Amino acid sequence: MRHLRWLLLLLGFGGGTAFGADELDIAQGTMEAGGSATVYVQSIEGATGFGVALAPQFGYFVSDMIEVNGAVGLTIVGIEGFTTTAVTLAPGFQAVFPGEAVRPFVGAAVQFTSFSFEGESASALGVAVPVGVLLPLSNAVAISLGSSPSVAANLDGGPAIITVPAGALGVRSFFR
Repeated sequence: MRHLRWLLLLLGFGGGTAFGADELDIAQGTMEAGGSATVYVQSIEGATGFGVALAPQFGYFVSDMIEVNGAVGLTIVGIEGFTTTAVTLAPGFQAVFPGEAVRPFVGAAVQFTSFSFEGESASALGVAVPVGVLLPLSNAVAISLGSSPSVAANLDGGPAIITVPAGALGVRSFFR
């Protein structure tokens, strides 16, 4: 527990750090470009694996709090000696809540994923729930810390895919 308190202080939740020095300038009409890297655990029919994903993200604020966005992800997963690669398209939305030092967000996204493994391929359709916080570095740039748990159905009749990210670290820039 002591380590968690230090991590939260380092990341700006204790105030007085470089994070939260400026308030993000987000309003209706603001656009976003950014991306994230995620490490996670994935489970398919009782087999568990570990993966990493890189995902650029783009968005547009339709109101002061609501952003319509989309991401394209590239994922590599190792499950019980097999390596799988996947490409994901994820249109969605996020609500970014007001705040000065920290801007919490929560959203939803539909995920269309194409997997490739050992010469085989599969497609999946799923839902993800991104949740986290934005830690402003300036009025236009923030560090994004969060997670995006998801569940997907294999469109070829295979097992459901449950993904639980250990965490996502990203950088997001906002402009008009």
